Amino acid sequence: MSSKRAGFSLGSLLMSMIVIGLLVMATMYGKDMFAGGKSSRPDGRGKTIYGASKAKAEDEVCRSNLNQVRQGIELAHTQDMDSKYPSSIEETRLGSNFYSCPMGHEPYAYDPLSGRVSCPHPGHQTF
Repeated sequence: MSSKRAGFSLGSLLMSMIVIGLLVMATMYGKDMFAGGKSSRPDGRGKTIYGASKAKAEDEVCRSNLNQVRQGIELAHTQDMDSKYPSSIEETRLGSNFYSCPMGHEPYAYDPLSGRVSCPHPGHQTF
C-alpha cells in the first residue's frame, strides 16, 4: 500500500494564488496598467475597467433622458394651440431627474425657439 496522499503541494498552491492575483489586478486596474492611467474619454472618467463600465452606463442614462425630454417637448408642442415650443424644459413635467446630466449634473441646454435640447457634458454633445 502506498502512503502518498493526493492533493495540492505547496508549490502548486502558491502558483495558483499568483495567477488569481494577477487576474484580479488585470481586471481591476487593467486600463491603468496598459494606458498609463489615462482615460480615452473627453471627461477623463473611467480609468479602471469598472469605472469605464459605470461611465458607459451613465452615458446611456443621459442619452435616454435626452430622448425622453425631446419626446416631452414634442408632445407639449403638438398640444399647444399656438404651435409654440415650451418656454422651459420643466413644462414637460417629467421630473427633476430628467433636467440635468446624470454624470456631471449640468443642466441640459434648451432652446425654446427651436425646441432643441442638448447636454453640455464633455463627450455628450452628440447625444
